[in-house]
Amino acid sequence: MHNQDRLEAIDYRFSTLECDEQLHKDTMRKWDLFHPTAEALLSLYQIGCFTVEGRDGLMGCLPDYVEIIPVHKDFSRNQRRMILRNEFTFTANQCFSSVLYNCALQRDWNDPDLDPWIGRETKKFLKQLHADGLAHSVEVYAGGELLAGLVGIQSGGLFIGLSVYSDYMGAGNAAFIAMLSLLSQAGFRMVDALSPSCISRSFGGEMVAMDDHIYARKEAIVLPVRFPTCSTPRPVAELLQPR
Repeated sequence: MHNQDRLEAIDYRFSTLECDEQLHKDTMRKWDLFHPTAEALLSLYQIGCFTVEGRDGLMGCLPDYVEIIPVHKDFSRNQRRMILRNEFTFTANQCFSSVLYNCALQRDWNDPDLDPWIGRETKKFLKQLHADGLAHSVEVYAGGELLAGLVGIQSGGLFIGLSVYSDYMGAGNAAFIAMLSLLSQAGFRMVDALSPSCISRSFGGEMVAMDDHIYARKEAIVLPVRFPTCSTPRPVAELLQPR
């Protein structure tokens, strides 16, 4: 299904919304989802949209710019030093509900009155996608305690990073290192970070115009790759070998 077909298959109404300074104050399209489903949510993420859940329900937003993180990238000296100072271990797809719950607690501290973007409806649909093998999690531990994690959606060789949380300094970086290493080993092409953040930029995230990115995105989506599952905790430090 082409991108325009996916858009037309979803009930929506358009309005314009000014983006923040990080998106260069460009405009993006915004519409309310009248009949949201897990399939509709997946279609939105595939074409580069993100969703916001507020008191009035789910809203889809299509930005002019997305932040793309390269999968095949060596880690910096500071990132390596942080990991080697801590005995972090990781798993994948072992505590999806717990990671999703903690990610849903995250707020925009620049505007703490805003609702968390992962609300009740979004959590329900993401759990459905996880059951279908399309939504995934990476978990980071120290001493057997869950300290950090991230959740995302797979579409072929494209991984859409939805949210990350961390309860311990450096554990969020460990989650990113584990994610990128797993994706690289499995043959993924890229990560869509949805919106800029300090941690995504530290891993090479760059803002790319959607018009310039759409063809690379399509090529990634058709790749026949699978997100790897890691059931036994492994040391994050063993992932620091040059790739």
